[in-house]
Amino acid sequence: MSYSTHRKQSLNVELPIRHRLSHVRSCAVHVSQKYRVSRSVVLDLLGIADAYEERDLPSSLQIGKAIEALDEIKACGLPTDRQAGDT
Repeated sequence: MSYSTHRKQSLNVELPIRHRLSHVRSCAVHVSQKYRVSRSVVLDLLGIADAYEERDLPSSLQIGKAIEALDEIKACGLPTDRQAGDT
């Protein structure tokens, strides 16, 4: 699926948070591939971790902010201290 499709699904408030978080991670994969860094580098920038426990899941607001940040990174690039090769 495309970044756009994952983005739409991550913002769909009718889906469970865990499912939406999976789409945020998929968006992070698209961005990480564009800049040739690992997915964890992008997720670290977002402050989104792999949530294994229900209490660790992000809120709907946090998911929205993560997508805004991913859109910004996708359009403008990674912060200068996280360029390709700094994995």
